[in-house]
Amino acid sequence: MHDKEPYARILNIEDPWRVAEVELNEQPARRYDTRRRRWRHLDTCEFRTILVAQMPRVLYERHKVKQVGAPWAENRSRFTMRFEAQVIDWLQEATTAAAASIPLSP
Repeated sequence: MHDKEPYARILNIEDPWRVAEVELNEQPARRYDTRRRRWRHLDTCEFRTILVAQMPRVLYERHKVKQVGAPWAENRSRFTMRFEAQVIDWLQEATTAAAASIPLSP
């Protein structure tokens, strides 16, 4: 897919961040890269949406390194803030069991 701009708008990604790649993977492949972070986001057109970003680390003080936080997720979360907000809305309207039974994607 070549349409990166609509996804940047959908995900509210702004400079200095950018959408570098959009991939439609109908048959999931397992990947492992310790330099990358992944977050579950709201479905896009009924397809599961996972944000993947290489988060930079910066030197701050003498010999101390810290990973830059993602503007779309809380620290150490595996979900975007928008995904978490949607789940909270579901839980306010239903029981935990009912919210857990809501299909997230096909």
